Amino acid sequence: MAVLAFLVCLVGIFQLATCAPKDAPLPYPVSDLVFSGELGGHQVAFNGTIQQVYAKTLAAHPDFNVHAQITANIASAAKVTKRNKSNHFCSQDIGNPWRPAKVDKIVDGIHYLQNKARCGVNPRSCARISCSWDSAIFLCNDRNDFIQPSCAYLASYASDIINFCHQDVNGIGIAVAGQEFDTENYNVLYTSGKLSGGLGSVEGDLV
Repeated sequence: MAVLAFLVCLVGIFQLATCAPKDAPLPYPVSDLVFSGELGGHQVAFNGTIQQVYAKTLAAHPDFNVHAQITANIASAAKVTKRNKSNHFCSQDIGNPWRPAKVDKIVDGIHYLQNKARCGVNPRSCARISCSWDSAIFLCNDRNDFIQPSCAYLASYASDIINFCHQDVNGIGIAVAGQEFDTENYNVLYTSGKLSGGLGSVEGDLV
């Protein structure tokens, strides 16, 4: 089955960092998310994590209200239609290949992703979608062509994995690591990640 992995790594909005899984490696080289669509009434096209995309939008359009955008994202989340989802795996059921990520940090990333734009990934690569506080999301494309699913649809995978795979982990609290597949040959994978090259996070400052 072709693979498009969605690994959980929520990065602070101005943080320059690379998120990498602590355990099982990603199947392909890591690349930036290719984002295009509307944020706050502005048509934008930026590369980077979803938090970095919001930061770049704010820099280009000072009237962009991040808090209002995220509030609107949350309100519209229930309207996402779940189409072609297939099977899923929870890390604790398959030998724990991935360390669990904090659920609250994954939820932060979900809220950023629940917009009306498209989240793209290049062929044979893993797009760094979101990364923050040692919790990570990657979108890995096993296909030979560029794909650009709806960001909000991809966010719904995160919600699924939380529902399917959450567990109480000693020293972490409620955490999750797992993977869900789509019949169009991609999957969403969540795990704890490590940050390297970061300049410090100011996560929360924009909202």
